[in-house]
Amino acid sequence: MSMLQILDSSGNVNSELEPNIPEKQLVKMFEYMILVRLLDEKGMRLQRQGRISFNIPSTGQEATQIGAAAALSPEDWIFPAYREPGMAFYRGLPLADLINHWFLNEKDP
Repeated sequence: MSMLQILDSSGNVNSELEPNIPEKQLVKMFEYMILVRLLDEKGMRLQRQGRISFNIPSTGQEATQIGAAAALSPEDWIFPAYREPGMAFYRGLPLADLINHWFLNEKDP
C-alpha cells in the first residue's frame, strides 16, 4: 500500500496533488484561524483572572476546525463542541454569541 504524500522530505509541494483552493477562500480560512487563536488567548486570560467560569482552548487545532468547515457544504450540519469554535465562526456564528456564552449572561444562546 502506498502513502499519499503532498510534501517531499524537503518540504516541496507536489503540484499535481496541491488542492485547487481559490486565493480568496484561503485568505478567509487563514483569517478565521487567526481569530480562533486570538480568542483562545483572550479566553484563557479572562478565565485565569476569574472573569469567566471556564474556557477550553483549542490552540494548535485551528486548521482542523477551519479546514473541516471549509470542506462542508452550507446545508451540512455541524455540532461544534468546546474545542471547535472556529467551525461555528466559519459557518456564521456571531462573535457576540461566544462572548455572551463566556460571561453566561442572559444573551447566551
